[in-house]
Amino acid sequence: MKKDVKMVKSKMIILYVGIILYSLPFACYADADKEKPYSSNIIMKCSKNGSHADIVHCEIDYLEKAEKELNDLYSKKVEEAKASDMKMKKMGSEAYVFTEKSVIESQEKFTEYMDSECNRQVSYMMGGSAGADIEVICKINLINERINLLNN
Repeated sequence: MKKDVKMVKSKMIILYVGIILYSLPFACYADADKEKPYSSNIIMKCSKNGSHADIVHCEIDYLEKAEKELNDLYSKKVEEAKASDMKMKKMGSEAYVFTEKSVIESQEKFTEYMDSECNRQVSYMMGGSAGADIEVICKINLINERINLLNN
């Protein structure tokens, strides 16, 4: 029994080291003046929560915060695009309908990409329990990248 517990703990450590190594390239997107919940930080904070289910639940809390931040920023960008389109329309420009449309299409394509990319990463787990961690961390990383892109 003790050997089984050690084996499970060893596998969990390997899993979390792998997730941390996966997440390191995304650290370059961090703003110096604003702490973002990057995956290596999330994994370290959530791994203290006990069971795997507790860890995933903790990670999902961070995902929900990232999704809210992205949705709020997206709404702001759509409103800015509407205002830009109205301004261009008043000036007589033929391009006035494209700003809002491009923001909306871009977000739709991002969502498709995020789902596809995270599904690809989860598929490497071949049905293992680590798939939940991989999917959540993948989405957090890509959402934070999208937030940075929308802010620039």
